[in-house]
Amino acid sequence: MDGTPDMCLNGIVFADLRYKPGAYEVRNVQSPVILQADTDWSGKQFIRVTNHYHALDLSHLEFTYDVVENGSTVFSGTLDPLHTPAGTSEPIPYPELPAKLTGEAYLNIYAKLSSDTAYAAAGTEIYRCQLALNHAIYMPEIAEQPDCPLSFSETEKSITIDGTGTHIVFDKQSGTFTEYQSNHCEYLTGGMDTFCRAATGIDEGCHGTNNYYYDWVSRGIDHLDKKITAISVSATETEIHIQTKAAFFPMNENCHMEPLLTTETRYCIGSSRMIISNQVINCCDIDTLARIGLSFRLDSKFNELSWYGKGPWESYADRKHSALTGCYHATVKEQHVPFVKPCECGGHEDTRYAYLSDGVHSVQIIGDQDFHFSALPYSLEEYQNALYDNDLPDDATGTWLILDSVHAGLGGDTGWFKNIHPEYRIPSGRYNYEFTFVFR
Repeated sequence: MDGTPDMCLNGIVFADLRYKPGAYEVRNVQSPVILQADTDWSGKQFIRVTNHYHALDLSHLEFTYDVVENGSTVFSGTLDPLHTPAGTSEPIPYPELPAKLTGEAYLNIYAKLSSDTAYAAAGTEIYRCQLALNHAIYMPEIAEQPDCPLSFSETEKSITIDGTGTHIVFDKQSGTFTEYQSNHCEYLTGGMDTFCRAATGIDEGCHGTNNYYYDWVSRGIDHLDKKITAISVSATETEIHIQTKAAFFPMNENCHMEPLLTTETRYCIGSSRMIISNQVINCCDIDTLARIGLSFRLDSKFNELSWYGKGPWESYADRKHSALTGCYHATVKEQHVPFVKPCECGGHEDTRYAYLSDGVHSVQIIGDQDFHFSALPYSLEEYQNALYDNDLPDDATGTWLILDSVHAGLGGDTGWFKNIHPEYRIPSGRYNYEFTFVFR
């Protein structure tokens, strides 16, 4: 008998035949038609169409496209019908494009059935791709806001920052925020360094010792003991600067007492924005961490989510072929994926920025480089501790935001053993990142 308890639940559709996020990826990577950017001997660019059907040409498909600039669609159209014979490839020209594309621009192409078939209705998408149209880099705009004077007070346990509409409390023992009020609005708490995730079936493998989750738990990475080794605070008229150094140890007394990870974190706090810069040194002697990031909790009223990155469905470092770079809007509740056994879900790769809003107030998060994030209605611990989806609380327990500088791939060559490919792992080493928060 198969030793993996949830193996019977590992299909790519739910019981009602709705797609799981992985179904979109399978559909794309196993598609009978592939479109790729190519260049001929003279340097002229074209699109190469490859037909992997055994007997059909491509005349039963309709190809539509969108031209996307800085995440927004600026032009749409339909390609001329294709008749590429089975088992062959051919070049086709790019469609007519807008005269001037100065921002980060892509051509999104969608292949759909042009008529009903025995297995799917007309209009069913069977493939999508995204081709870069230039080398522009998107730079998020941060609206200038007047900085108000701030002051701070310090006790043995905390640093308190105050100003007009601003009240922030930073816990010196945990290195996290216990209060963060800006513009007279309570925004967030937390900011804990986070290196683990709610285990997927692949993370757990056959529940022996040859799996990633065993590595994380046996080293204590799922419940680290954080020790603040140094902390300092300084101020200008409109900014408060906090710097911390921390070491992370396993709580298991049987583990060696050298730190598994160390961090050096700088907080630059203004009345309407905050910059967090972090250097993480990973000393763990394992194949990969799950993530390197920061976790926060916002009130569940911050349920409106927008982001510029991969979407619309979840994506991970090794599962983003079918997710296209663009601007997307959804609710935090919609980010939850109701797997029978709750686990890591709702992540988004290659994110330029993300917004959370309650309809009046908002927080924008911008990375110094593309980042991974999730915003979910339940905490990492709630996902990890639930045996089934209906074990999760009936109502959201907050908006749980995790910002990752890097997030490991999910693997999937098999469901039994370690198989995250090397390029998608987070090995030992030094990692640097920065996030800017803008509160409106």
